[in-house]
Amino acid sequence: MGPDVPGTADDENFHGKNLAMEMIREELTLAATRLQDDNSLETFR
Repeated sequence: MGPDVPGTADDENFHGKNLAMEMIREELTLAATRLQDDNSLETFR
């Protein structure tokens, strides 16, 4: 990696990837929470 220069294409790309990772992480967290909820419902049925 070269020096961190704000405003470069690489910088923009990096922020885009970070944003995508954050969104994916949120989706996974929600999915995991839903799975846990489903599992706990199963035990009470």
